Amino acid sequence: MLKAGCTWGIIGSMIPEQPTAPTRVVVVGAGPIGAAVAVDVAARADLRLVGIVDVDPAKQGLDIAGLAVRSDLADVALARGDVAVVCTASALPSLAPTVRACLSRGLHVVSTCEELVWPWEHHPELAAALDAEARSAGCGVVGTGVNPGFLMDALPVFLSAITARIDAISVVRAQDAATRRLPFQHKIGVGLSVAAFEGRVAAGGFLHRGLGESAAFIAAATGLRGSITQSHRPIVNAQGSVDGVEQEARVVDDVGVARITLRFEAWRGHPDPRDEIVIDGEPLLRLTTRGVHGDVATRAIAVNAIVALGRAAPGLRTMLDLPLPVGRFRGAARP
Repeated sequence: MLKAGCTWGIIGSMIPEQPTAPTRVVVVGAGPIGAAVAVDVAARADLRLVGIVDVDPAKQGLDIAGLAVRSDLADVALARGDVAVVCTASALPSLAPTVRACLSRGLHVVSTCEELVWPWEHHPELAAALDAEARSAGCGVVGTGVNPGFLMDALPVFLSAITARIDAISVVRAQDAATRRLPFQHKIGVGLSVAAFEGRVAAGGFLHRGLGESAAFIAAATGLRGSITQSHRPIVNAQGSVDGVEQEARVVDDVGVARITLRFEAWRGHPDPRDEIVIDGEPLLRLTTRGVHGDVATRAIAVNAIVALGRAAPGLRTMLDLPLPVGRFRGAARP
């Protein structure tokens, strides 16, 4: 049973109050990420999968981790649920009805919705309304993922803890899009002509979402005031079709200096996949990691955030409000 407000002891015995039963989880959205989340939840001793929901008729009735996919939240025995992991929409207005349906049933919400990671950037009024509804329901709501949600926002902020002064922050996430799932490749325009690519950009709802949210997340956490600018360019191969995209978000301060620069690179055959964080200040910090597969990491942090959310206060939360989600050794019990 998920319990908020776990009591932590002094350093050396930082043991949270033990739950009396596994946290019961409903997964909403049975696409590639949602289905993988369901399998991972079912494999955890401290979690119990109690329902899977998807509105797609083609997915309803499918067996995932021993449960049949249902068509609606009302079809799941939600009286047994504690947390909903929602892996559906990228845009907060599209996600909001599902969040509200979960809150009305007393479910905490962890979601991979990109705009929910920092919803105050583009949807401040909706964010305020969801925060009020979550507080009233006594539930927590958080958006997370590998990006946005961790690599390009929460991790740089955590790393800044060992700085005495920050002058600038730059983050690069570079990926070989050929290793990612097809929906991701479609989202960044793989295979399109340049004209079709730009047409979809103009129509909206295209390209990688969340870069502006990540920039706003870092700025707010580190006390920087400024304006956010974003740009993009397609990466075109020798045949003239699009292999992927490079996107950039910057936070420019009041005197016109770019203090935060986030660059997202994703195309087929990228020569140097990596994640790199540079904090220019005192001291100068550089962290480079390799091998972070976006799909695996997204499902992992969504699952690991389930327990952490229960230790946060009710309301609309961010990754900075939660105790740090942590992974588990295979077979290990919750600490």
